[in-house]
Amino acid sequence: MKNLGFTKRILGMDMQKDQTIGVLCLSLQGYLKKVVERFRMHEPKPVSTPFPKILITQASSFEEERREM
Repeated sequence: MKNLGFTKRILGMDMQKDQTIGVLCLSLQGYLKKVVERFRMHEPKPVSTPFPKILITQASSFEEERREM
């Protein structure tokens, strides 16, 4: 068995250790970057989505329902 020192990466997580204050920080930044590039999300394309239009009559019924609750 051989001591290779502190682990810097395990299961895609980057690890940083500060023994002076007793903190272990885990980061998934490298893993998430790979996932984003794999699914080609690093160059997002804007898409318009329909916004529901609420009629004035519907809005008044929402207020009535809210008061009943």
